[in-house]
Amino acid sequence: MARKLRPTVGDWYRDRDNDLYFTVVAIDADGGTVELQHFDGDLEEFELTEWRHHDLEAAEAPEDWTGPLDTVDPDAWDDEVKPQDLRAQPPLDQVTEE
Repeated sequence: MARKLRPTVGDWYRDRDNDLYFTVVAIDADGGTVELQHFDGDLEEFELTEWRHHDLEAAEAPEDWTGPLDTVDPDAWDDEVKPQDLRAQPPLDQVTEE
């Protein structure tokens, strides 16, 4: 039975049907699509209506959460930086100049 989770940019999920982990990278509410990135870096986009038919569960970010990021050197990060610190940034059109 599919669980009714809403996609949230930056959150990780596991598709129970195929045991794949991914993070949501974009949601286009007007276009009705959600874009996700699998741990191996592959991007996928599908309709929000299709999202609701997947058997998903919320998941923790992988220990090596930099997997889908080609240019990140995990050794260069401060030990205090966590993946959740990198999400929930305001859209550029909402950033004000100082």
